[in-house]
Amino acid sequence: MSESQEKAYNSCLITAKNPLDSQVWMSGNLNVAEYCNGDKIIESKSMTEWVELNKNETGGWCYYENNSSYGTKYGKLYNWYAVNDNRGLAPEGWKIPSDEDWKKLEHNLGMNKENLQHKGYRGKEGNLLKSKKGWESIHKDEFGFNALPGGGLYYNGQFDHLNLGIGWWCSVEYDKIDAWRRNISILNGEINRNIANKGNGFYIRCIKD
Repeated sequence: MSESQEKAYNSCLITAKNPLDSQVWMSGNLNVAEYCNGDKIIESKSMTEWVELNKNETGGWCYYENNSSYGTKYGKLYNWYAVNDNRGLAPEGWKIPSDEDWKKLEHNLGMNKENLQHKGYRGKEGNLLKSKKGWESIHKDEFGFNALPGGGLYYNGQFDHLNLGIGWWCSVEYDKIDAWRRNISILNGEINRNIANKGNGFYIRCIKD
C-alpha cells in the first residue's frame, strides 16, 4: 500500500447527539487502482481516452491533469462507472457513501433538516470539512476531514477548479445519465448537493460500512 493510500485509510469521527448516528469517514480521498477482486481499473491518460471510457460506460480513473504528483496530494479522480462496478471499489470494511450518508454527515455537522433535502448550495457546514491549509482562508478542521481543493474533471475530458473546490461522488444514481454528488467551493461555506453526468471525474470519500 502506498503512503498516500495509508493516509487515506486514516479516519475521522463525525459525532452526533445520538451515538448511533455518528460516522467514521476516511480523512483522505480514495487512491486505489484496482477493484476489490484485484482487476485493474483502467487509467485514462488523455482527454480522448476519458471520453472513450465514458462512451462505453466503463469505469476509469485519472490524476488531475494526468499528473501523478497531484495524485499524491489529492488522490484519484474516478468516473461514476467505476463507483458502480460490481467488482467493488471501496476497501474491505468501507463503502462509498450514499446520498443519505452524506445528508447524515451534514446533519451531524449542524445543517437543519429542511436544508438537507434541498438541491444546490445550502447551509454553511462546508467550511467544517476544509483542511486547515490549502484554501484562501484558514480553517479549524476540527473533525480532521481534511478536504483540499483538488478540482475535478468534466465528462469531455477537461480539467477544472483546481484550488477552487472539490467534488465527491455518491453511490446513488439519479437517472441513466446522472448520479448524486457533493462539492464544496472556495467561494462560500456551503455544501452543494446536486447531480452530475456519470462521465465526470470526482474524488471519493469512503465511510465505514
